[in-house]
Amino acid sequence: MTSTTTSQTFYYVSALAGTGKTHSALRHAAQQVALGKKVAVATPSIALSAEWHRNAVALSLNVTLIDSSTQAAPWTALMNHLRTTPTSTGELLIITHKTLLTMAAEWPRAGDWHLIVDETFQPTEMSVPRLTTKHAIITDYLDVIALGSNSYLPVTVRHGFHGQAQAQMINKDEDGALAIANGVFRAVFDPHVDLFVDRNSWHQTVQNVSPRLLFGTLLKPSLLGGFRNVTVLAAMFEDTALYHAWKEQGVTWTPHKRITKALRYQTHGNGNLLTIEYLFERNWSKTFRDKTINKQLVYDQVLDIVEQRLGGQPYLYVPNLDEAEAASSKLSGQNISSVCHGLNTYSGTHRIAFLAALNPTSDTQRFQGQVVFTAGDKEAIRNACYHQSVYQAVMRTSLRNPDDKSPKHIVVMDRSAADYLAQFFPGATVLANPDTAGVKTTLGRPAIWDYKDQRRKVEQVRQKLIAEQNDVATETAWLSTFPTKLHAVGECVDGSVALIAEAYKSLMREPLGLDKAMNVHLSPTLFDPDKAEKTKRGKSNAFLISGIFLDNDGGTVTVDVFKEVLSDVRWIMTPTFTGSGRYRVYIPTSTPMTPQADQVVRKLLLQRFEDAGHPVAGSGFDTSKLNEASLFIRPGINPAGDTWLLDWFPDDIADPILNPLAMLEGVQGTDMRVFDALLPPETPKQVVVAGPVGGNRQARVDHALGEYQATCSGTGKRNNAFFVLALKLQRAGLARHEVEQHLRTVAAGEAKMVRRIKGVLTTIQSPKYAT
Repeated sequence: MTSTTTSQTFYYVSALAGTGKTHSALRHAAQQVALGKKVAVATPSIALSAEWHRNAVALSLNVTLIDSSTQAAPWTALMNHLRTTPTSTGELLIITHKTLLTMAAEWPRAGDWHLIVDETFQPTEMSVPRLTTKHAIITDYLDVIALGSNSYLPVTVRHGFHGQAQAQMINKDEDGALAIANGVFRAVFDPHVDLFVDRNSWHQTVQNVSPRLLFGTLLKPSLLGGFRNVTVLAAMFEDTALYHAWKEQGVTWTPHKRITKALRYQTHGNGNLLTIEYLFERNWSKTFRDKTINKQLVYDQVLDIVEQRLGGQPYLYVPNLDEAEAASSKLSGQNISSVCHGLNTYSGTHRIAFLAALNPTSDTQRFQGQVVFTAGDKEAIRNACYHQSVYQAVMRTSLRNPDDKSPKHIVVMDRSAADYLAQFFPGATVLANPDTAGVKTTLGRPAIWDYKDQRRKVEQVRQKLIAEQNDVATETAWLSTFPTKLHAVGECVDGSVALIAEAYKSLMREPLGLDKAMNVHLSPTLFDPDKAEKTKRGKSNAFLISGIFLDNDGGTVTVDVFKEVLSDVRWIMTPTFTGSGRYRVYIPTSTPMTPQADQVVRKLLLQRFEDAGHPVAGSGFDTSKLNEASLFIRPGINPAGDTWLLDWFPDDIADPILNPLAMLEGVQGTDMRVFDALLPPETPKQVVVAGPVGGNRQARVDHALGEYQATCSGTGKRNNAFFVLALKLQRAGLARHEVEQHLRTVAAGEAKMVRRIKGVLTTIQSPKYAT
């Protein structure tokens, strides 16, 4: 692996779906073939390759199709063809992405070939091999390069071990661990791949804490650098992961003017026929999909709404694979895959619902946020992983035919998808489904602050905590021990996370004394006796905290509930001194925490229980001990004779040790409220001021809309007119959601205006615009 940037120029065609980019590219390829040049086309599927082949045959081109539908061994057939084809003969060669990525590095005379890549491929891949105690076949020969606070670290060969590492690469043993090692070492030595590993999973595997390593690979543009030129065809190419990843690695992306010029159109002209309906304000996800609200699964409610809105006429729907059966049992429409590039069978259908949740896993999001998208841009990641698929799916309908004048109706799950689509269809109507209001009300947590300044301060607090966490990050864990509860000064036992966890469990073997206060007490806090004048072991003395203790004295959070809610985190549960069903949980953390970070992480953990329907008030958690100065009796056989211990280690999770830094970085949406307590006291309270109602309401609305429509774009007054429109709608007596719906309708097709809506709504509700 060599982590260097390149200086290459690749071409691209960023075309809207239905504009004929494939047809235009084929015409361009035909011209090259007629000039005696060699053109290779790589497509994502056998079906799309077959379409290219049919169209090429219709043009009487010298064309060869090589894939599993024509050859038993496509890779061998490709190499034979490349070695034997005359260099002076023009031809069109059609293969799949998989064949291209597998054979590009070995392509004979690649400089003779013009390469066209139809649709993009993923430049990143995640793998989570389970190695148990056999990790030494990897960790003995490889090491990581520490790069600041990055979650994923480059993998390299240890100095002096290149020979042994190469021997592992060519090892053909079928043993599971050796087969895994073979793949890892191949990636390490592949000049066209950068290999990374999750920092915590590496250290925990080396320490025999976790059996899973979390690897990520990043494909380098040098793989295609040997071709005469490279052109990529894709809808909204600038939103794809391939564009961002290779741009970060030094590729200059240049529009292919000849192919682009031949496209049928540059903008969708049938937006006025389109209604985009969204169900939820919050982002759609599998977690939300599987929640039970109002005694019914959210997904069941969604299916009922979709059938109600679209049923009675032919329609398409796109589910996740794991819910395809459930969807088919309730929906009368036609199921199509979320991977549907080039599918033109349904261009006579005018309705579609996109039900699939295509969010990347948190591990994938962290990896792509580091190596693909600048500064971990979550919106860019969501565009690439989710919104692109939504656009491709809806363009399987009659939307792809500019001559079809039938009304079109799209149902998407969240507002972000609706906004993304609306920017490409000027004149489209965007509306919120009224039937999901009950679901949104039940969720009920305020989503935003009314003041931009407050949001800014909250984000500043979060970034300050993250910076402080980076400063204290270490592999060392500890527990402070006190001979009795009465002792103000104790000792600190430190070591790896695994060592401290094992030491904690070993204490359970010995019985506890009958006098509760006189037993050995533990704390995850490292106290500085000199930090405060009046105390030695108070909150003011807390320096760093390693791990979290939670006491439950009996409530709705039973042991089974705890296991369900924190199923993805490593923890150790024991009975309390009193017993009788009461329990204590010790949750190790991957790094120590500052006192403020500890407060936030505790709140985030408790929020998970609240989200699962267990408010703290009735959960049974002892809130008096939710602070860094609390002491906890060591584990042990209590006076009631309880001896049980539950060591929860989810081996299906790559990194189950609670990571404070990742939790702070991952907070978003309504969960940002956990930082409120850390804001300065002068932070303004939430203020919402409604505009007055007066005169003929509808007439005032119509007048305001007419004024805005009369303000032409490009005059320099459009931005101000948009704000004035919002203000006049509010003063006409419209509620916030009504103002928003009008703004989204008039802004459809103008991405800049759509992005301004949230800010405009917040501003007009401030006291300044009360009258």
